[in-house]
Amino acid sequence: MLNRHPRLLFFGSAALTAIVFLVALHPATGVLGGLIYLLTARALPTIMVVALALGFAWLLPVPLAVRIAVALPLSFLLGLNTALPVLLDLVRYSPAVSYEVRRAAVWSAERHPVVNVKKRRWGPIFVVPFGSRVRVAGDEGCGCMYFRDAAQALYSDRVIATLFDAVGERGGVTDYTGSTTERMDVHIELTVWKEPDGYRALVEFFDHGEKIAAFAQRRIPFRALTDRAGVGRQRLADNFYENAFDILLHDNIFSFLLNAVMPEYFSRGELRAFLLEAIGRR
Repeated sequence: MLNRHPRLLFFGSAALTAIVFLVALHPATGVLGGLIYLLTARALPTIMVVALALGFAWLLPVPLAVRIAVALPLSFLLGLNTALPVLLDLVRYSPAVSYEVRRAAVWSAERHPVVNVKKRRWGPIFVVPFGSRVRVAGDEGCGCMYFRDAAQALYSDRVIATLFDAVGERGGVTDYTGSTTERMDVHIELTVWKEPDGYRALVEFFDHGEKIAAFAQRRIPFRALTDRAGVGRQRLADNFYENAFDILLHDNIFSFLLNAVMPEYFSRGELRAFLLEAIGRR
């Protein structure tokens, strides 16, 4: 029957792929499920998308070559699925970046260019347009898995990485406290807020309490903010299905390829130039 109706094989494969993915990741399956997930998870989201596309293509009463030709763009559309509106964001996306440096930080022989980071709490702003907003991480100590924000995808992470790359030395990263110690160091503060045309990110550079420079990026699309519950250690069961389906639906090769060619919501070159000027290396 499957030979006569291969579309049943394709749809069945897609369903089986989704079931294996979700069951293996579910906390109820324990270590065994975790091992299966680690061995198969990278491939399953793409396999599911391709199998679905082939199943739909085989519903058409057309020759084999036409079915294959239909399955290729259909795989792309199914790979994006709920992220299709992001394409409209990118059509309208026009980054607005500006910065001002009043003076460079003052260094001495005893004072090396170590710049700390004071980060106000905000929701996760993702700089990559496509892909899942969470990933699965593991803890060897407890032998458990948990959800984390997608790797190297947050605006704040990119700012911090660019800062340390420009300075050539790591500083401290702390939540913003407004403490008096901020008048005794060199640091940047990260803030973000919502405006009518998108989010605005602000990087302010302070030298012993005096603001000496500021960098702003506006019009970050609203969909870049995704604040997901159930992220963090010991929280795999919290909001499990929303997070798991996010990975299953979006962590595929088509999202990866689009991210490789589409612009990010992060102006690294301009930010690095700003930081180099602020620390006196430009």
